[in-house]
Amino acid sequence: LENSLEVMSVHFEKAYKLKRKVKSAMIYPIVVLVVAVAVVIFLMIFVVPIFTGMFESSGTELPGITKTLIGLSDFMKNNFVGIIFFFAVILGAIKIYLSQESGRLAFDKLKLRMFLIGNVQTKSIAASFARTMSTLMGSGVGITESIRITGKILDNTHAIEQMEKIERQVREGKGLYTPVKETGLFPPMLVNMIMLGEESGTLEDMLGKTALFYEEEVDEATQRLTSMLEPLIIIILAVVVAFIVIAIALPMFDMSSTMV
Repeated sequence: LENSLEVMSVHFEKAYKLKRKVKSAMIYPIVVLVVAVAVVIFLMIFVVPIFTGMFESSGTELPGITKTLIGLSDFMKNNFVGIIFFFAVILGAIKIYLSQESGRLAFDKLKLRMFLIGNVQTKSIAASFARTMSTLMGSGVGITESIRITGKILDNTHAIEQMEKIERQVREGKGLYTPVKETGLFPPMLVNMIMLGEESGTLEDMLGKTALFYEEEVDEATQRLTSMLEPLIIIILAVVVAFIVIAIALPMFDMSSTMV
């Protein structure tokens, strides 16, 4: 019991650190995105109308880009409450959809296919699977019971569903390699390590080594994800702000040239 508790404490510590790394990697890009949206809304509702009044009083013919900006600004200013209500309804509908089993399953499947994020999700699931299975089997838990327990801790309903299929097939005597491969959920390296572990009788050790590998992979993948998302969000914000600045600057240049 003492040894098993010590092994489980190490396991839960690693699992906690793994989840924290993934969540921490997403906090900064989300904060930057929220601030960027807030800045753009402020510019469109409070700043652009100041210049709109000035352009109207000058009587200068406005470029198409400026007319587009003014139209967007007027729409946002006049329908601000409606826009907020619209997005609130959309968010509410999404929340209700995700609260349903079918919606949650579809969303979790989508996360595994999403650009950049899907790679981190897949490796995180692989690391959790390998670490938990290795820990449980090392503590003397049977393989089918280990699969059942592991399925409960994976933070993805699609992965949990696949683990239930694996458990049923293992109970039928198919071994672990074939059911895991047929799911298409796990990376090829993990599948191959399971095959080698079953053939050599060292499945527990192979899963432990694979867990270490994918834990490091998740760490690197989250860092790469953060390093790619940050400049991407900044570029998008820069393009939007540049559009606003150019749309405001062009009529001002025309006005100054007319005065000269």
